[in-house]
Amino acid sequence: MMEHFVIGIATGRGKSVRIDLQKILPEEFWSKVCIGYYNCSCIGTLDDNNSPSTDTLIDPNLTSFLKFLKKENIITKNVKVTERASQITLENNVIDAITLVHLVEKIDKKKLGSVKIVESSHSIDLLSQNVSKLDLINFIRKTYSQKYEVLCIGDRGKWPGNDFELLNTPYSLSVDETSENPNNCWNFLPLQHKGELGSISYLKSFRLGKGYFEFNPKFSEFT
Repeated sequence: MMEHFVIGIATGRGKSVRIDLQKILPEEFWSKVCIGYYNCSCIGTLDDNNSPSTDTLIDPNLTSFLKFLKKENIITKNVKVTERASQITLENNVIDAITLVHLVEKIDKKKLGSVKIVESSHSIDLLSQNVSKLDLINFIRKTYSQKYEVLCIGDRGKWPGNDFELLNTPYSLSVDETSENPNNCWNFLPLQHKGELGSISYLKSFRLGKGYFEFNPKFSEFT
């Protein structure tokens, strides 16, 4: 049964995700685990030790936007900046992503057209415009099968959360924030069940069938 299931992980992290997962998952399943590194700017399977690639140059739009933020004192010297090809991560911020967007709008609104700004629980990520977690779904369908739907689970489903696009798909569940769209990004969990605990609760509630899975009717027992 397990050979018919594919797992995708969309993360802002890099190769440390691959290394950690290879330590705990049996190697026979590595080819069925897909990882979207750096918010899916680079995608590969768990058995691909060449992913993520570090050879590409940094997007000049990101570099230019970062210089703008520093020049206008929107980010301070205390902010930890990590630059990658299609993602710049800002940690230790004193402002959130929405405030950052509003500050940029007041100075030069056109600057926002050159990057994507998303927020996780610990950082703000500046992304190239072509980067999207939806690419992980497309990768899974292209690599394995077009006939199955993909269930997406994330925590930041409200804009500018880094799961906003992913949880705007038809089959999506949140373990924390939800969007304003009533058709997706649902959260069925008790208030105290968030993040990893919420994900585990969802996964425990799945009942497997032949070629499908569904929620156990006694879902509440797992929460």
